[in-house]
Amino acid sequence: MDVAEALTLHGPALMRYARTVARDSHEAADLYQQTWLRALEHREQVEGFPRERMEPWLIRVMNNALVDIRRREKRAYPVAVSYTHLTLPT
Repeated sequence: MDVAEALTLHGPALMRYARTVARDSHEAADLYQQTWLRALEHREQVEGFPRERMEPWLIRVMNNALVDIRRREKRAYPVAVSYTHLTLPT
């Protein structure tokens, strides 16, 4: 199965899944796009997949993309520490 055929066959289901796991529609669109970009990067592997294994593989790729997004967010936004409860020496 080639990537174009996989997109036609599994695209709608993947977008529904992306909307389920994402925080908003923009993140869902990013996940969807990253999934297909990764599938294109590995098209030699994808072209050898039987139909019944394609959708689970794409969902795993999408889950991995989501984990990557969350890790980047965690690094980009450090936890704010509040020091308002401390008193300064006089």
